Amino acid sequence: MTDPYGVYAHEHATLAYKVSDEWGDSGSIIVWARNPMEAKRVGSNRLDKEYDEVECERFPKLDGFTGDLLGWLIADGWYFPCQKCEERYPKDDGEYVRGEGDLIYCSVGCRDSFEAYWAKKKALEKEFQRFAEVKYFGLDVKVSYVNVAGDAHVQARAWGTSRYEYSGFIKKRVHP
Repeated sequence: MTDPYGVYAHEHATLAYKVSDEWGDSGSIIVWARNPMEAKRVGSNRLDKEYDEVECERFPKLDGFTGDLLGWLIADGWYFPCQKCEERYPKDDGEYVRGEGDLIYCSVGCRDSFEAYWAKKKALEKEFQRFAEVKYFGLDVKVSYVNVAGDAHVQARAWGTSRYEYSGFIKKRVHP
């Protein structure tokens, strides 16, 4: 299993460990491993921290766990940030909205806004990719930035025998 909240360090691992950032700013992850060193190594990597910057403790409640990890963690009292507004959820009333995958939102409005933003970003990237493939025929084009919020500004690089950089607008907007 690999998801945002848990990972197997080894295919034969059955012991659960909770690996947390020692300062608490990167959260925690459940790691199923054969020993605590393996859990700490994999957990620190997943939390993007150095080995010495994380703490590892046994979490026997999840030994050999199969099922809905996010649901179990919420039922056990863990909190997660809303993907859009970063509000801490679930609140005391236990209400939250689950999105695609294991994403959590504080409301349907936050979920819809977040999903609309990323759909628009993907659409602009595809549109620019088509434009760049014609303009820089035969080069490997990588889109590095798309401003979804307003002016459809795009920055990209095209790689081939020469390097080209593009910074411009896909289409100009007319403001009333």
